[in-house]
Formats: sequence, structure tokens, C-alpha cells
Amino acid sequence: YFEELASERLESVKKSSGIKRKWVKIPGRRNEAWDCKVYSLAALEYLLQIKDLNEICELGEKKYRESGRDNTKTA
Repeated sequence: YFEELASERLESVKKSSGIKRKWVKIPGRRNEAWDCKVYSLAALEYLLQIKDLNEICELGEKKYRESGRDNTKTA
């Protein structure tokens, strides 16, 4: 897991407009854990920007109950 989190390195490339920095994958290393972490952080950032997060949570719970996967009894 931690090897995948450290699967990219920051490289500096000199351009005519200045120095550009970019993340480059280290050859032979997998980076799925890093990708998942970045995607989940982006999703969290998006959700935090939504004004009425409670409404979304309630909608998600309703859809979950309707799917038949919820085995708990609700009042």
C-alpha cells in the first residue's frame, strides 16, 4: 500500500517560460492506491461544496432502502 502511495516523483523540467514541475510515475511501480486516494479526496471536496449535504445523505439512504439491500427494520 505505502509503496503504491510513493509510486510517483516530482520532476522539474526547464522550459522557455520557466521551470515546470510535474508528477511522473516511477517505472515498474503500481499506483492504484494513490489514484484511489486522490479520487476519494476529490469526491470529498466536491461533497463539501454542496450546500445541503443532509438532503443528499437522506436521498442516498432512501435509495439504499429501496434497493432491498437494507435488512434493518425502520420505524
